[in-house]
Amino acid sequence: MSDELMRTEIGELLESSRPELTPALEARAVAAVESARARPARPRRRLVAVATAGVVVLVGLGFVPIPLGQMKGALDRALASATNARTVHITTWWRNPPIVCSSSDGSWPLPGKGPATSEEWLAEEGFGRAEYRQEGKLGHVDLSVGPRETDYWNTGDEPASAGQFFNPCLLHSADMPGRSTLEQRFNWLRQLADFYQKPAPEVQFREYREASLWGGQVVVIEAQVTITGDNSFVFGGGYAKGDTVLVRAELDPAKNTLFSVREYKVSGSDRELTYEATYEWNGEIPENLRHFDLPAGTKVRRGTWWETRVGKAIAQEATRDWQVTLHAIDINRHGDILLSLSRVETPENQMTLLYNTAVPIKVEALGSNGEQYEQQNCYTCYNARHAGYWTTTLKPESENSMPQAITLTIRPYPEDPSADQSVTFQNVPLPSRQDADDVAAGTWQITQQ
Repeated sequence: MSDELMRTEIGELLESSRPELTPALEARAVAAVESARARPARPRRRLVAVATAGVVVLVGLGFVPIPLGQMKGALDRALASATNARTVHITTWWRNPPIVCSSSDGSWPLPGKGPATSEEWLAEEGFGRAEYRQEGKLGHVDLSVGPRETDYWNTGDEPASAGQFFNPCLLHSADMPGRSTLEQRFNWLRQLADFYQKPAPEVQFREYREASLWGGQVVVIEAQVTITGDNSFVFGGGYAKGDTVLVRAELDPAKNTLFSVREYKVSGSDRELTYEATYEWNGEIPENLRHFDLPAGTKVRRGTWWETRVGKAIAQEATRDWQVTLHAIDINRHGDILLSLSRVETPENQMTLLYNTAVPIKVEALGSNGEQYEQQNCYTCYNARHAGYWTTTLKPESENSMPQAITLTIRPYPEDPSADQSVTFQNVPLPSRQDADDVAAGTWQITQQ
């Protein structure tokens, strides 16, 4: 093949993959191919393959993929697309296992050490299933069908256990980011990107289009940060102080849909993959995933607290952001009052983020005879994107306090943007005391599968 013909084929090859071909780029491709011509002659199609190999060399040199311009707001568009999705299937790999939280049994790490995987299926209809595995062994299943939820755990060191309970949050409509915690996963990126107008100069954040030689164009969201504390997590982790972490998300530019997130520990020019997740949208949920048979021998803890209370409303009032409902009052033998409360977003709400880990509801209480109560720093809760259901305890100054009613001033979300909002329920009648120290304990049943 003549030099001129070879140059023409290389030019056509590069032009088809990257219209903005520069003379320097073409010259380097030609040089890469010419260096291979010292070998014995090959058929023409083999030389074209060698030309392709030369382009791959250029990829390795960093010429492609090439940023094609900023794409400001790409993350917001991806989240909006997720909100409108019907289903999502998420497959995840971790270098180090995360801590997976159980509503019934506290916090529990995946068994053993080393890489772990998970699969998650979620649907707008109110279905969710997550499976966590390590070394191929099933360690945790979280299944939600409507408001009924099952958490199954198997550490391998002790008999398997499960919690079955009624999650009232799932009675409310939830967009896909809320259902899948997708937005919660990305709040870190949004904060790094100065989404809340709080400068973070130590963070490098970019949103841009990128052309790759083989895959067309993608939208890339990147955040790079240096860890300031020990055992810190972004998506993967944990990291030590001083580690540099790069998070890279890739989106389909035509559909604004997220299809992958990768996280790397960066050291100079080296990148060590610590986390990878892939996303598939709007597929069908296999019917067999809607059921999970607990293995024989599983210790099962079943709770009915909210199942018997969510339909009741002793008092209800709304602020701008929240509808606040007092569902039930229970009093133990010592006069401690246990309130069952909910906060549900109003159509006018100004909440801008998930509040799964938000500050608790605050309550001030005064008995009908002037009795003073102090809210205790102990709660149980279910929180989701649009609703939160909480129990909180009020302790009287004296066990001899016997008010007939109580006045409650409730701050449903005592931080911005709702810090100034409250409701007051005047002279709410109190029930009789129950003959129990823990009035909630009787709503749990423990059985052996």
